[in-house]
Amino acid sequence: MRGINVGPTMVDVATPEGSKPPQKTDWDCCLSTSEDPKTCLYSFDAEPNTKVICPVGTTQYISLTALNRLRRTDPSKVEPMWHSQYAILKSWFSDESDFSLMQFVGFKGFVISSLLLDLGKGMFLKGLLAFAVFAYLYFCQ
Repeated sequence: MRGINVGPTMVDVATPEGSKPPQKTDWDCCLSTSEDPKTCLYSFDAEPNTKVICPVGTTQYISLTALNRLRRTDPSKVEPMWHSQYAILKSWFSDESDFSLMQFVGFKGFVISSLLLDLGKGMFLKGLLAFAVFAYLYFCQ
């Protein structure tokens, strides 16, 4: 420019995509009912009597079932659901976080989630199932 100060431009004040780290956030859980339906990011309107969850202070819900399924099948798609503003995986599914959902599942939920479903992307559960089928075929002939 020719020495003329035009003030800050859009480039000066814009945050490039992905340069701002996602923030840890608490979650809000509620029940979608026919009287009070909740619109979800992932599956439009939640079915009646479905538990939905969102970052605190927002109305950007996702059903708890859909979030857990997405976390297990493709974790790279979880945080982009909220435009990468929130560290959902570290906040809601990490043992070290104060906001972790895992603190509410109990021992049985921990075993099912951590050992059977998450360990090797379900390889432990698949191996256990294969062992059961082979044991049945071997012993029940």
